[in-house]
Amino acid sequence: MYSNQELAEIHFMYGKADGNAALARRLYQERYPQRQFPDRKTFVRLHYRLCEYGKFNSPGLGRGRPRSTTPEVQEEILEAVNMTPSISTRRPCHQQITLHERVRFCQWFLQQCGVNPNFPALVLFTYDAQFTRDGITNFHNQHVWTYENPRATVPSHHQVRFSLNMWAGIIGDRLVGPHVLVNRLTGQEYTNFLENIIPHVLEDTPLINRQHIQFLHDGAPAHFSRTARRNLDRRFPDRLIGRGGPIAWPPRSPDLNPLDFYLWGHLKSLVYSSPVPDLESLRNRIVACSEDIRNTPGVWDRVRRSMRHRCETRTPLSGYSNTTTAWNEPTGQERQVKKRESERDDGRVECEENFNVILAERQAATFYYINNGHIHVFEDKPLLLLIFRR
Repeated sequence: MYSNQELAEIHFMYGKADGNAALARRLYQERYPQRQFPDRKTFVRLHYRLCEYGKFNSPGLGRGRPRSTTPEVQEEILEAVNMTPSISTRRPCHQQITLHERVRFCQWFLQQCGVNPNFPALVLFTYDAQFTRDGITNFHNQHVWTYENPRATVPSHHQVRFSLNMWAGIIGDRLVGPHVLVNRLTGQEYTNFLENIIPHVLEDTPLINRQHIQFLHDGAPAHFSRTARRNLDRRFPDRLIGRGGPIAWPPRSPDLNPLDFYLWGHLKSLVYSSPVPDLESLRNRIVACSEDIRNTPGVWDRVRRSMRHRCETRTPLSGYSNTTTAWNEPTGQERQVKKRESERDDGRVECEENFNVILAERQAATFYYINNGHIHVFEDKPLLLLIFRR
């Protein structure tokens, strides 16, 4: 460890060398031959900390969201562990802390809607998403129905890969973007992007509403950078919803952002309706499908109503509690029990000979049903199908 005086002298040599870490190390050795010689990365990291955080050492435990483990939360965590001793302590801790922050945000949002019913239209919701060549592949729910065995395949994990990091925003009845970001987004690049895009957003907003616009983004590292927060604080004083902002954004809450619970999922379903051959085609599809969504009548009004409904169902007044399945997901054993129950309801019974018997009746001609690697064949008459189970 270096003292503050030594760190100041290390940074002084880095400035004297005009940002050349190798030259700075030689100058430091010549000036202080009796000291421990820092490596070149030490000069670069020290300069980055001063520019990013304003101090020699990066923030430790005090960095990020404030600790919210109050005595009440601790009691709830201990009670959850007492009820299920085999559970990991991380799971109830994250659930309880996130629950309180989510409820606090939903209550604030509903309070603002009570003061101004048009408040959801004054929030600039923003989020970014990654578009790759592989797209969305869901083998569990993907079925192929045909009269003959199609031997269908879904190509994935291509040798030649490409991707786009897209950013978009929703404010009122307008879709802002999508715009292309760099794949590895840094705080400075995010700040430069905001300086270019925010003025265009405000130009199309009535002057009477500009001073009431709330800017919302999540707590990604680039969003939490010093330069990005300073830029947003200047443009949206006391109207920033995010990590470290006046209104805290609850972590692990994609269901409270319209871009996450609606836009990106719907957009990807349109973009990946057919395989994407190259990067330019992917970009053109994103633009074309975004225009289709933008021109859908009444879509943004339904999105705002959905946002308000989600907040209403996540407040204590709606009877919502942390004992529902939304917060306590079933364990693996519970999932297996529910799966067996659903299989019995479908007419599937398990035999002692280690195979499953399926009784199915269909009125159509012969067709193939592909599910989980098995090919199920049904005739136009009742058929007893035996599928061997390993």
